[in-house]
Amino acid sequence: MLFLNPYIKDEDLDFYNTVKEFAKEKILPSVEQRDEDCTWDNELWKEMGSIGLLGIPIPEEYGGQGGNCFQCCLAQEAFNAGSLDSGFGLSWGAHMIIGSLPILFQGTEIQKNKYLPKLVNGEWIAGLGLTEPDSGSDAAGMRTYAEKTKDGFVLNGSKTFITNGPIGQVFIIMARTTKSRGPMGISAFIVESKNKGFSVSKVLKN
Repeated sequence: MLFLNPYIKDEDLDFYNTVKEFAKEKILPSVEQRDEDCTWDNELWKEMGSIGLLGIPIPEEYGGQGGNCFQCCLAQEAFNAGSLDSGFGLSWGAHMIIGSLPILFQGTEIQKNKYLPKLVNGEWIAGLGLTEPDSGSDAAGMRTYAEKTKDGFVLNGSKTFITNGPIGQVFIIMARTTKSRGPMGISAFIVESKNKGFSVSKVLKN
């Protein structure tokens, strides 16, 4: 790919080409078959983790690369150019940006140390639970409610069209903690797929 931007350095080009070649060699050969069979290859995912792609914006202290927004965008562009697999790329983006970064930016140190290393190395897959059957672009209309108990919170509700929903282990779930404050009454919770009451109904197909 030809870059005309004078601010793109040689090391950026090297990074772009490395990611593109990885995607072309590892992801592209099986893209049609995986798409036809509606299957997920967790070994490919873990291989992405082993070379640092799953933790580009995560600090090194949690196992990541300590990269910036530009490097995330560059990697995504290179990956999609090499793999021709927008589905895998979308899972990666959701995992890295809207699944992992909320924990980095807003999580406690205990939460960061518990989740980020496993999200970076590919052991766990993350996602964001925002959209609901009756509230898509109108996120403030969500009905999922978090009730405070002596042990924490109990969440009740349904989400839909959640990227990585059928394959993820860790989700940032948005839920109301108060019904009287509109969008200001919505909070984010880290929910593991192994938690009691968590279920995935079905995989949606075209």
